[in-house]
Amino acid sequence: LNRNKSIMSQVENISILFNNDNINYVFLKGVALLIYRPSDFLSQRMLGDIDILVSMEDIKKANKILMANGYDNLTNKNFFLKKGLDFKSNRHLERLVNKNYIAAVELHSELLRDNFSKILPSPQVLLTKNKINNLFYIPSSETIWEHAILDWQINDRGYYYNRLSLKSVVDIKIIEPTNHKLIIEKKSKEIKHFYS
Repeated sequence: LNRNKSIMSQVENISILFNNDNINYVFLKGVALLIYRPSDFLSQRMLGDIDILVSMEDIKKANKILMANGYDNLTNKNFFLKKGLDFKSNRHLERLVNKNYIAAVELHSELLRDNFSKILPSPQVLLTKNKINNLFYIPSSETIWEHAILDWQINDRGYYYNRLSLKSVVDIKIIEPTNHKLIIEKKSKEIKHFYS
Protein backbone atom coordinates (compact mmCIF):
# COMPACT_ATOMS: atom_id res chain seq x y z
CA LEU A 1 0.00 0.00 0.00
CA ASN A 2 2.75 2.46 0.92
CA ARG A 3 4.70 1.65 -2.24
CA ASN A 4 1.61 2.16 -4.41
CA LYS A 5 0.77 5.45 -2.69
CA SER A 6 4.31 6.62 -3.42
CA ILE A 7 3.99 5.54 -7.06
CA MET A 8 0.65 7.32 -7.37
CA SER A 9 2.32 10.52 -6.16
CA GLN A 10 4.84 10.08 -8.98
CA VAL A 11 2.00 9.37 -11.45
CA GLU A 12 0.28 12.58 -10.36
CA ASN A 13 3.48 14.54 -11.00
CA ILE A 14 3.85 13.01 -14.49
CA SER A 15 0.19 13.75 -15.26
CA ILE A 16 0.65 17.41 -14.37
CA LEU A 17 3.78 17.67 -16.53
CA PHE A 18 2.13 16.00 -19.53
CA ASN A 19 -1.20 17.79 -19.17
CA ASN A 20 0.53 21.18 -19.00
CA ASP A 21 2.24 20.45 -22.34
CA ASN A 22 -0.81 18.83 -24.00
CA ILE A 23 0.88 15.45 -24.41
CA ASN A 24 -1.47 12.81 -25.85
CA TYR A 25 -1.00 9.87 -23.45
CA VAL A 26 -2.63 7.22 -21.26
CA PHE A 27 -1.30 5.26 -18.30
CA LEU A 28 -1.22 1.51 -18.89
CA LYS A 29 -1.27 -1.80 -17.05
CA GLY A 30 -0.86 -1.62 -13.25
CA VAL A 31 -1.13 2.16 -13.00
CA ALA A 32 -4.28 2.18 -15.15
CA LEU A 33 -5.76 -0.46 -12.82
CA LEU A 34 -4.93 1.62 -9.73
CA ILE A 35 -6.54 4.70 -11.25
CA TYR A 36 -9.56 2.81 -12.63
CA ARG A 37 -10.33 0.70 -9.53
CA PRO A 38 -8.28 1.95 -6.54
CA SER A 39 -10.47 0.10 -4.02
CA ASP A 40 -9.60 -3.22 -5.71
CA PHE A 41 -5.95 -2.63 -6.52
CA LEU A 42 -4.27 0.04 -4.36
CA SER A 43 -3.42 -2.24 -1.45
CA GLN A 44 -3.40 -5.50 -3.44
CA ARG A 45 -1.51 -5.05 -6.71
CA MET A 46 2.30 -4.78 -6.72
CA LEU A 47 3.59 -2.36 -9.34
CA GLY A 48 6.99 -2.62 -10.95
CA ASP A 49 7.12 0.45 -13.14
CA ILE A 50 4.97 3.11 -14.79
CA ASP A 51 3.99 2.29 -18.37
CA ILE A 52 2.65 5.15 -20.47
CA LEU A 53 1.37 5.03 -24.04
CA VAL A 54 2.22 8.27 -25.86
CA SER A 55 1.26 9.26 -29.39
CA MET A 56 4.05 9.05 -31.97
CA GLU A 57 3.74 12.81 -32.46
CA ASP A 58 4.42 13.51 -28.78
CA ILE A 59 6.75 10.75 -27.62
CA LYS A 60 10.03 12.60 -28.18
CA LYS A 61 8.59 15.68 -26.47
CA ALA A 62 7.32 13.57 -23.54
CA ASN A 63 10.77 12.02 -23.16
CA LYS A 64 12.40 15.48 -23.13
CA ILE A 65 9.89 16.72 -20.52
CA LEU A 66 10.74 13.85 -18.19
CA MET A 67 14.50 14.29 -18.76
CA ALA A 68 14.16 18.01 -17.97
CA ASN A 69 12.44 17.07 -14.72
CA GLY A 70 15.08 14.81 -13.22
CA TYR A 71 14.59 11.57 -15.15
CA ASP A 72 17.46 9.84 -16.89
CA ASN A 73 17.88 6.59 -18.80
CA LEU A 74 20.21 4.02 -17.30
CA THR A 75 22.27 3.64 -20.46
CA ASN A 76 22.64 7.38 -21.12
CA LYS A 77 21.65 6.82 -24.73
CA ASN A 78 19.05 8.87 -26.53
CA PHE A 79 17.02 6.21 -28.33
CA PHE A 80 13.94 7.24 -30.22
CA LEU A 81 11.25 5.35 -32.06
CA LYS A 82 10.70 3.90 -35.51
CA LYS A 83 12.41 4.20 -38.84
CA GLY A 84 15.11 6.82 -39.06
CA LEU A 85 15.03 7.50 -35.34
CA ASP A 86 17.65 4.95 -34.22
CA PHE A 87 15.56 3.05 -31.71
CA LYS A 88 16.23 -0.56 -30.84
CA SER A 89 12.65 -1.56 -29.84
CA ASN A 90 9.44 -1.29 -31.79
CA ARG A 91 7.40 -0.61 -28.66
CA HIS A 92 9.00 1.65 -26.08
CA LEU A 93 11.86 3.99 -25.27
CA GLU A 94 14.59 3.21 -22.75
CA ARG A 95 13.38 3.06 -19.14
CA LEU A 96 13.75 6.33 -17.27
CA VAL A 97 14.52 6.64 -13.57
CA ASN A 98 14.45 9.56 -11.17
CA LYS A 99 16.36 9.48 -7.89
CA ASN A 100 13.44 11.21 -6.16
CA TYR A 101 10.89 8.55 -7.12
CA ILE A 102 10.52 4.82 -6.60
CA ALA A 103 9.34 3.60 -10.04
CA ALA A 104 10.99 3.55 -13.45
CA VAL A 105 8.99 4.97 -16.38
CA GLU A 106 8.57 3.44 -19.85
CA LEU A 107 7.12 5.52 -22.67
CA HIS A 108 5.42 3.27 -25.22
CA SER A 109 4.46 3.94 -28.82
CA GLU A 110 2.73 0.55 -29.21
CA LEU A 111 0.95 -1.77 -26.82
CA LEU A 112 1.87 -5.09 -28.40
CA ARG A 113 5.16 -6.46 -29.72
CA ASP A 114 6.25 -7.23 -33.27
CA ASN A 115 3.43 -7.30 -35.82
CA PHE A 116 0.62 -7.65 -33.28
CA SER A 117 0.07 -3.90 -32.83
CA LYS A 118 -2.83 -3.98 -35.29
CA ILE A 119 -4.86 -6.07 -32.82
CA LEU A 120 -4.95 -3.14 -30.37
CA PRO A 121 -3.85 -0.04 -32.32
CA SER A 122 -2.37 2.79 -30.28
CA PRO A 123 -4.22 5.59 -32.13
CA GLN A 124 -7.55 3.92 -31.30
CA VAL A 125 -6.59 3.53 -27.63
CA LEU A 126 -5.65 7.21 -27.41
CA LEU A 127 -8.82 8.26 -29.24
CA THR A 128 -11.08 6.51 -26.70
CA LYS A 129 -9.19 7.48 -23.53
CA ASN A 130 -10.91 8.65 -20.34
CA LYS A 131 -9.89 11.42 -17.95
CA ILE A 132 -10.19 10.43 -14.28
CA ASN A 133 -10.34 12.90 -11.36
CA ASN A 134 -9.73 15.68 -13.86
CA LEU A 135 -6.06 14.67 -13.92
CA PHE A 136 -5.21 11.12 -15.08
CA TYR A 137 -5.72 9.74 -18.59
CA ILE A 138 -6.34 6.00 -18.90
CA PRO A 139 -7.72 3.78 -21.68
CA SER A 140 -11.43 2.93 -21.80
CA SER A 141 -12.47 0.20 -19.38
CA GLU A 142 -12.86 -2.31 -22.21
CA THR A 143 -9.38 -1.46 -23.50
CA ILE A 144 -7.85 -1.89 -20.02
CA TRP A 145 -9.43 -5.38 -19.90
CA GLU A 146 -8.38 -6.26 -23.45
CA HIS A 147 -4.82 -4.99 -22.94
CA ALA A 148 -4.45 -6.96 -19.69
CA ILE A 149 -5.24 -10.14 -21.63
CA LEU A 150 -3.15 -9.34 -24.70
CA ASP A 151 -0.15 -8.14 -22.71
CA TRP A 152 0.05 -11.59 -21.13
CA GLN A 153 -0.96 -13.58 -24.20
CA ILE A 154 1.27 -11.76 -26.71
CA ASN A 155 3.98 -9.72 -24.99
CA ASP A 156 4.65 -12.36 -22.33
CA ARG A 157 3.95 -15.22 -24.78
CA GLY A 158 1.21 -16.87 -22.73
CA TYR A 159 -0.61 -17.82 -25.94
CA TYR A 160 2.52 -19.36 -27.48
CA TYR A 161 3.36 -21.44 -24.39
CA ASN A 162 -0.30 -22.11 -23.50
CA ARG A 163 0.08 -20.97 -19.90
CA LEU A 164 -1.58 -18.55 -17.49
CA SER A 165 -0.29 -15.97 -15.03
CA LEU A 166 -2.07 -15.79 -11.68
CA LYS A 167 -1.51 -12.01 -11.57
CA SER A 168 -3.09 -11.58 -15.01
CA VAL A 169 -6.02 -13.84 -14.20
CA VAL A 170 -6.80 -11.91 -10.99
CA ASP A 171 -6.50 -8.52 -12.75
CA ILE A 172 -8.71 -9.65 -15.63
CA LYS A 173 -11.40 -11.28 -13.49
CA ILE A 174 -11.75 -8.09 -11.43
CA ILE A 175 -12.06 -5.75 -14.43
CA GLU A 176 -13.80 -7.92 -17.04
CA PRO A 177 -17.00 -6.42 -18.46
CA THR A 178 -20.23 -8.01 -17.28
CA ASN A 179 -21.05 -8.90 -20.89
CA HIS A 180 -17.56 -10.24 -21.67
CA LYS A 181 -18.92 -13.52 -23.04
CA LEU A 182 -20.65 -11.61 -25.85
CA ILE A 183 -17.67 -9.33 -26.46
CA ILE A 184 -15.17 -12.21 -26.70
CA GLU A 185 -16.77 -13.46 -29.91
CA LYS A 186 -15.66 -10.27 -31.67
CA LYS A 187 -12.13 -10.29 -30.27
CA SER A 188 -8.83 -11.80 -31.41
CA LYS A 189 -7.96 -15.49 -31.14
CA GLU A 190 -5.57 -14.70 -28.27
CA ILE A 191 -8.43 -13.32 -26.17
CA LYS A 192 -10.69 -16.25 -27.05
CA HIS A 193 -7.89 -18.65 -26.13
CA PHE A 194 -7.32 -16.96 -22.77
CA TYR A 195 -10.93 -17.70 -21.81
CA SER A 196 -10.88 -21.22 -23.23
